[in-house]
This record gives sequence, structure tokens and C-alpha cells, in this order.
Amino acid sequence: MKYLRLISILMMVFCLQSLVFSQSVSITVKDAPLSKVLSEIRKKTGIDIIGEKKLVDAAKLVTVNVKNIQLSELLRQLERQQEQTIGFSLRDNTIMLRKLEIRPVTKTADRQQYVCFAGTVTDSLARPIQGVTVRITGISKVTAIARKGNFSFGNVESDATVGFSCVGYFPFEVKASVLSSIPVGQIRSFGSTKVLRVRTCEYKVILSFAADRLEEVEVNTGMFSRKQESFTGVTKTYSGDKLREVNRTSLLEALNTLDPSFKLIRDNNLGSDPNQTPKIEFRGTRGVPEVPDGTAGNSQALRLRYEQDPNQPLFILNGFEATLKDIIDLDINRIQSITLLKDAASTALYGPKSANGVVVVEMMRPKPGKLQIGYTTTGTIEAPDVSGYNLMNSQELLAFEEASRNKDENFLETYKESVKHDFRANQVAKGVNTDWLNVPLRNAYSMNHSLNIDGGDEVFSYLAGISKQNNKGVMKGSSTSSMSGIMQLSYRKDKFNISTSFRINDSKSEGSPYGSYSTYTGMAPYFAKFDAQGNLNTDRYLVDEEIQFVRFPNNSERYQVANPLFNAQLPFKNVTNILQFTNNLQLQYDIFPWLRFSAGGQFQKNQGTADFFLSPLNTMFDDKPVLEKGNYSYSKDKSTSYDGNAMLTFNRVIANKHIINANLRGSVTSNYSDNLNIAAIGFAGSADPLIFLANGYAPSSKPNGQETISRSLGLTGSINYSYDRRYNMDFSYNRSGSSSFGVENPFKDFYSVGLGWNIGNEKFLKKFQFVDIFRLSGNVGITGNESAGGFGSRTTYRLNNETYRLSETINLVNLANPNLEWASTLKYSYSLTSSFFKGLFGFTLSGFYDKTDPMIVQLPKPPSLGISQIPTNIGRLTTHGMELTGNVRLIQSKDWTWNLGLQSTVFLRSKYSGLGDKLADFTEAARKSNFLLRFSDGGGPYDIWAVRSVGINPADGQEILLTKSGAYTSNFNVENEVMVGTSRPKTEGVINTQVRYKLFTLSLHCRYIVGETKFNTALYNKVEEAYDVYPGDKNYDRRAFYDRWKNPGDDVAFLGVGIQPQGMSDRFLLSENALFFESVGINYDFNTLLKKVKMSKLGIKRLNVSLNLNNLFRFQFSNIKLERGLEYPFSRRVSFQISTSF
Repeated sequence: MKYLRLISILMMVFCLQSLVFSQSVSITVKDAPLSKVLSEIRKKTGIDIIGEKKLVDAAKLVTVNVKNIQLSELLRQLERQQEQTIGFSLRDNTIMLRKLEIRPVTKTADRQQYVCFAGTVTDSLARPIQGVTVRITGISKVTAIARKGNFSFGNVESDATVGFSCVGYFPFEVKASVLSSIPVGQIRSFGSTKVLRVRTCEYKVILSFAADRLEEVEVNTGMFSRKQESFTGVTKTYSGDKLREVNRTSLLEALNTLDPSFKLIRDNNLGSDPNQTPKIEFRGTRGVPEVPDGTAGNSQALRLRYEQDPNQPLFILNGFEATLKDIIDLDINRIQSITLLKDAASTALYGPKSANGVVVVEMMRPKPGKLQIGYTTTGTIEAPDVSGYNLMNSQELLAFEEASRNKDENFLETYKESVKHDFRANQVAKGVNTDWLNVPLRNAYSMNHSLNIDGGDEVFSYLAGISKQNNKGVMKGSSTSSMSGIMQLSYRKDKFNISTSFRINDSKSEGSPYGSYSTYTGMAPYFAKFDAQGNLNTDRYLVDEEIQFVRFPNNSERYQVANPLFNAQLPFKNVTNILQFTNNLQLQYDIFPWLRFSAGGQFQKNQGTADFFLSPLNTMFDDKPVLEKGNYSYSKDKSTSYDGNAMLTFNRVIANKHIINANLRGSVTSNYSDNLNIAAIGFAGSADPLIFLANGYAPSSKPNGQETISRSLGLTGSINYSYDRRYNMDFSYNRSGSSSFGVENPFKDFYSVGLGWNIGNEKFLKKFQFVDIFRLSGNVGITGNESAGGFGSRTTYRLNNETYRLSETINLVNLANPNLEWASTLKYSYSLTSSFFKGLFGFTLSGFYDKTDPMIVQLPKPPSLGISQIPTNIGRLTTHGMELTGNVRLIQSKDWTWNLGLQSTVFLRSKYSGLGDKLADFTEAARKSNFLLRFSDGGGPYDIWAVRSVGINPADGQEILLTKSGAYTSNFNVENEVMVGTSRPKTEGVINTQVRYKLFTLSLHCRYIVGETKFNTALYNKVEEAYDVYPGDKNYDRRAFYDRWKNPGDDVAFLGVGIQPQGMSDRFLLSENALFFESVGINYDFNTLLKKVKMSKLGIKRLNVSLNLNNLFRFQFSNIKLERGLEYPFSRRVSFQISTSF
């Protein structure tokens, strides 16, 4: 029953095929002009009509009275009524008119020469280009759409101009007489376009693809579209093909590679864990980072839902707001395009949710035409990357232990450690040197499948699909999988267009039973993982011996080392299940050709559970009472949301100079959610992982949950004006209200103003033929961050399952701040966009300055209030930066294409102001957690603070530090902390290149990093923290043995053995300069070969094979040895894909 709705939807698809039938039409007219009849046919069928206007005007009047007649029969009637002077033909959903009689010629001087003109439009790989606009401009004007790359005209005046244009390709215009002068069988070049005359009246037009031109033609804001040349906002659009070229499995990873504004913040603890919550920054941050307090609980337990990150961008999916989970679960093979809205002019439309930028995702839409089936399979091989670990072998660790031993006077301690040492020495003598790093790891193999079906006609079209994704992690047992189905229906008739979509997704995430990877990186190598018979050792303890003290017979102690492999094979549960259903409905009605009404609604329902169980036999419970062994955590979450909007769109061109686009949109959203949490303990050793078998609730714990209702509404108006395609202006206004900001400030106004100048369209530049685009724009506006407020303006309570004087009791959870203001960001932005020599070279330079004032910070409060913190408006944060993107086409020929590109964050800086000492508690908490960020005026969320270190004194092995004034000292004092670096690179970017040879394409994306300051965890935890008296029970970095001070005169970088570091100095901070191959893509296009091998007879229309390699190579130009992936290792990935359609 689990997939009943999904199966039902898919069954509907096959029923839809019966709805595809031949076009029929009903028309009744008497003595009407032919133009009227043709207009009626166009309205009733949606079919394009191509013909000379003067031919139609000169036609005889017609009388038609037909009902549900085949269109082809109606055309024959019209042809008979014209007495065979006009011919009508139907081809590829296009009616073509032509003059049948031969034009008499009297005198050469009076004769108008005509040429016949038909053929196909293809790209440089001989693939037909759909949707090409073909314009004939002469005495008569004719425009047609070559929907499948085919076009056909009757008589075309020889002095007419023939033009071809299509999104993503360079436009081409030429005189018809020039085309007719090309000898049959020869090819002629016209700049970047080539034309082959196949036969007398048949031509093959080969348009040149303009790199990234698709992204520069039209901007999809998620509400409406704007022409890029008239839009003043900074945006970037990537086609689905471009995304898949970079990464075949992860949409977020692809965006991180392609665009400098979109940055995935890597968590060195979680590595490549497939279940981790991605952290995203869009053009920097607009808030105070969270300080870890060490109270997060067991990090192994998977979370049911992603926490609301106040720095996360807004996601729009097919016109409606979406969650990060929605985006992660998308099948990347179904994505049509993604548009990033970066500045105020493009994001202020979304008012209170737009301060962090907007990501607009468009899925594939139904395509009219014959039934088509598409299938894509993606295989992934993922290998763990443990190259960053530099651990001791058993001999080194034993020698390190002996060098570290302190001659303690306590006999019991020295005797106990001597016994342990004898065991370790005996293991080394046996040659035991276990590599524990690979024990919980595997090479993960995954297969994903996607099946799509679409078809229909110009009136009714449909698309349905199902996909199965299963992404296994490199730690054994970890994975994330999903099963999803989608169905889209579209109906277009005359002025009316309605579409609906149904989407269902069932996802499951599982954590590894092997626990944290740090357990294995810390295992000493002289503990054997195999028993005497050569089998994997799954005993409870790797060592279990009793130490008997001879001189004190009544004293004894067990020497035990827990075996993680024993814990890994116990009953275990760490799984989340989430079922989501989404239904969208959108409609459009063209009131007038220049005025459109549109409306939409979305219903979404989610339900999820999370279970985390640890067996009572786990060694972590050895010291627990019997009734507290084992634990089970359970969460259940449900949510229902509604989203509705209505919009009027005005679009008009006045006097061929003034272009006006205006929109007025209203929206309303409502979301209800409730969740339940239970923590139970005490299980029998043989108990199954079932929560009702628990002995009781966890200490100081009871079942708890919450219900939340949030609502928001908004009114948005925008206008775009362009004069003569040279001067542009944008203005948008949004007024929004939200329950997150109640009582005193429920509403807030947001706006943006932008100006643009298409310098390339000025007369003084048009004479320079090498200038394609040269556009300057700038804008300013106010945007908001609704997620930063939570429900801080409202007091909330928790109900207790207790009574007092027959009344229910409550606990105060959150104290209201009725004057809490909206977190608003003032944005300034500018950009320069250019393209030269028909796309041979181009670049875009964009800069921004964001000022968030005020910020919202959860300030800690005294425990006597009964609450720990309260949201407060405090301080300001300014962020400014610059981005550069560029591309150059080095080679363009029939067989070869070579493009080179750059996407770079030139710089990114942030700074606090207006904080005073209000966040002093944050700074103190950061110091206690070894968190290197500080919260004071003049600093920023990326700045790293530490006491400066000169190095290790060769005389005594102690550290020499610097005071703030630069004086030497041996005493560590936090008052001497200064800003020593930044956690973001001084500059970084991606250099990409694409090389095509015939049907083979190779793409490379290499990321470079310059000047990124990193805290070397290995140095602190596994080198200098190795000061234990007897460190032999766990392993350490090899530098703890080889590179520490030992004798006077040693010139080394680390403290002497047994000397505890006084505090965090900049010796543990290293500046990284690196270059690594983030993506390598290889593709082979079999489409051109299909006809040659006659595979098309088997029904195969398209076949592509590709290979992607992600994070395969890494080169460091600085001497940094970092442990990468502390709790979960990083990985290298290879993906291959086969995509075909029938």
C-alpha cells in the first residue's frame, strides 16, 4: 500500500495515450475572407500558419460550414474554393501556403524574382534545433517557428532578408538571393554560421552555439520572466545539461562548482556522509554564526528535518517555495534549468525571505509531440579518501609510549602500566600492526534509475516519470535512498492555459552501525582485528585481562579495551523515513494580447519518523545500571502547507521604442506542523529495537512535542521599462506580513530600484562589429530574512502532563520580545556584462555591498528567568565582495571546439559594528569550545582570532608567545588575542575548460584556493594533546613522536612530550593554497551515429553515454597535513550515465 498513490498516477499515463488523436475542427462562415478562416483555424487548433500576406489578401472569399471535420479535409475544401491558385499543406503541425500558378513574366525590368526555400536548422553536431524562429522580411513579412528544425516556404522574394534566431545560438541574417547563389552541394560560411545547399530548394543551416548564451537571454524569477538585456538585476541561469555535465548525482554540488556566489560549506567532521545537512552560503553571511556548546547529544543520530538556517537561500521550485529537503531529493535528470537571483533588483520580489538570495528551479515540462519514452541510468562508484591521516604504526606508538613514560612514584599505577606495556610490546614482537582505518569502510556502488514518458499535442500534453535513487556511503551500512513519481498535465486552448502536477517522494536515510569514524582512527595498531583462526574478531573486548598486584593481593583491576567490531554487529537502528506529497495547480488567461491573468496554488503534506537505537550490550553502557542500559530515541513529524498566488501581467511595446513589463502579485501561505519526541532507556539484552520494550523514559525526560502554525501574506508590484533597448529601469515593491514577527511589527516594506545601460546598442558602438554585448547596471534595495526571527515576538509555553489544583501546568519556553524588528538587509549591487567577436570572448564583473541592520541574536539570559535566551535586535553586519566570470572560445571548427572559462570570487569581506560588549558571553563560550571566532566590533564572522606564537623555545621546549603590543612572553593570556586570518579564502574560483572532438566531449573544472586559514585539528588533538602519562591505549599523529621537542637545542614546531599546551595559539593555524579537480566529465553523443547503424529502426531516438569524476585529485601548494573527515571520511566519486529515448 506504500506506493499505491504513486502506482495509480503512473497507470494514468498509459491511459492518456488514447487522448492523442488527429486534429479536427468546426467552422461556419459565409463569404468570409480567407484570413478570417485561417485565424479561426489557428485559434481552435493552435497550429502555426506560414504564408505570404499578399497571397492571403488577394484570395477569394470562402464559405465553410463543417463540424468535427479532419483538418486535412478542410484544407482541401479551401484549396478547391481558391480554384487551385493557392496550395495548402500540413507538415509538423504547421500549415504552409504557397502560390500554385506560375507567375507570368512580361518584361525583365518589371519581374520580381522568387526563390523556393526549405530545409533544416542544425547545430555543429548535426542535431536538429527545435524552436528556431525563421523570419522572411521583404515586401511581405512571414514568421515561422521551426519546431523540429524543419522549415518550408513557397516563393520567397529574392531581395527579401531571411533571418534565423534561437535561444542559445548566434542569430543569422542573409539575403535570399545570396542563398540561391550557393552552388548545390557546396557549403558557405557567414561568420559563425554555415549554410549547405543540399538541393535546388533545400538548405541546411548550421547555427553556432554561443557559450552560455542561453543563460543571458531570459531570466526566470520564479514569478515571471524578463529579457536579460532589459533587466538590471544580477542573475545567472544554468541549463539542466550544464548541471549534469558537472555532477550527475548532486544538484547542490553542481551549483557549488559552477557559480562563485553559491558556496557549500564543507564540514570537516562529516566528510562525505550522505545524510549530513548541507550548509549553504549565498554571497556570504548575514548573521552571527552559532557557537558549539558541546550539548548537541549523540551526533550519530540522524535528524528528521533540517533546521532552519538563517543564512540559507530561498528555494523556489516550479513557482512555489520549497525546502532544502525538497531540493536534495530532486532527480537531477528532470531539471530543466536553475536561475540564481543574487541582488536586490532580482530578489526583492520575495520580500521578507530574500536577503540570502533566491534559487529558482524549473523542472522539465510536458512537450507536445508523439509519445516519447526516456530512460536514464546512473551508476556511481565511491571510494573513501583517507590520505589525510598520518598515524603511527605499532612500533612507533610503542616507542612513543616509552619516551612519554613518567617515572611515577605511585607503585600501583606504574605496575599497572608496566603490565599494559608488556602486552603491547608482546604484540609488536608478534608483528601485529593493524590498520583500523579501513575496517568500517567500503567502496560503495550505487545505481539510480529514471524513466520519463511525455507526449500530446498543441492542446493537451502530459509528462509522467518515476525515479529510484540509492546513494550508499563509504561507511558500511550508511545510505540515503528515495523513490519518487511525478505527473504533469497541461491544457492550452485559445487564451486559456492550465497545468497541474502531482509529485510524491518517499525517502529513507540510514546511519552506519559502525558509529563514528574517529573511533577507528584512534585505535592503537597493536590491537588485532583478526582472531587466531584468521576470522574477524567480534569478541566484546580486544583485551580482557585481570591485573593482580602481588604486594597487594586484595587489589586487582581488569585491563579491558572495548572492541568496536563487537558493537557494530549488535542490533542497531538509525533510520529516518519521510513521505511527501505535493500538488501544484497553475492557470493563465490572456485577457488581451498585452494583459494576462495567472494564478496558482500548492498543497503539500509531509510525514516522517526517525528512530535511533543502541543495544544494551554496547560497551558504552558497561558502567550503567542494568535498568539504564540501552537507549531508544523516536521522533515523528507531520506538516501540511498551503500556498496560493494571483498575478496580473502587463506587457506592451509602444512605438517600437518603449517596452513596458509590469506585474502585480498577491500571495498567501499557511503551514501547520506538529512533532513528537520520545527518549527511552533500559532494554533487555535480547530485546529487539522496539521502543515499547523500554524500561522507562530517559532521566529527567518525558514525551514532548509541539504544534506550530505559521502564516504569511504579501503584495508585490514590479515594473520594467526599456527605451530603445538601450536604457533600462526596474522597480519593485513588496509589503509582507508574517506571524514570525507579531504584536508590534507584523508588516514590513521591501523595495528595489535598478538602472541599466546597454552601451553596446548605442550608435557609437554599433559600428564596431566585434561588440556583441556591453551592458552596465546597478541597483539598490531592502530585503528581509524572515527565518532569522523564528517566533521571537511571541511568548510560547509547553504543556505538562501534570495537574495542580485540578488545572494543567505549563512551562515557559520562550519569552516574547514584542518590539522585535525584522532582520533587513540593504543591498547595493553593480555589474558589467560583455561579449565580443560573436561570443569568442566575454566576461561579467559584479560587485555587491550588503548591510544587515539590525541583526537578530539569541542573547543568553539568567537561569532565574526560566529561559536560557531571548531573541534581540543587536548590531550590524556588512558584507561586500566582487565576482568575476569569463569565457573564451579558443577553437571553433567542424570537428573541434575548445572553450576556456573562469568563475571567481575575487574577494569577500564581512565586519560587525554596533555590538559593544553585548556578545561577550558568546566570545567566552567560543574560547571554552576551542572555537576560533570572536564577536566584537571590527571583527567578522569569518575572522579567526588567536594569541600569536613565535615558536618553541629550543632551550626548554616551552612556547614563546606575543602580547598585543608585540612583546615576548611565556604566559598565555586571552587578552593578547588578535585577528590572525580568515576561514574564507582571500580569493578562490573554478577554472573550467571544455574540449570537443567530433562527438566526444571532455570537460574539466578545477578549483583553486588562495590564503584560506584552517585550524589543523590533527596538530591540536593528536600531536600536542598527546601529553598523557601513558598514551598507549590510542593512536596519535606521527608528528607527536618525530617533531616534538626532546632535548635542549631541538629546533621543532611542537611542545615537548608531557608539556600541556596553555591555550590556542596560531601555531595550529595554517594557510592553505590548493588546486583540485572538482569535476571531470566525459561524454560521447551517439545521436549522429544512430542513422548510420540504423538503430533508429529499433525506435531509439537519442543515446548519450557520459562519465564523471568528482574530487578525484587534489594538489596542495602549502605544507599542510590535515585529517579530512573526522567523524565520517571524505570520498572520491566516479559516475557513469547512459541516457536514451524511444
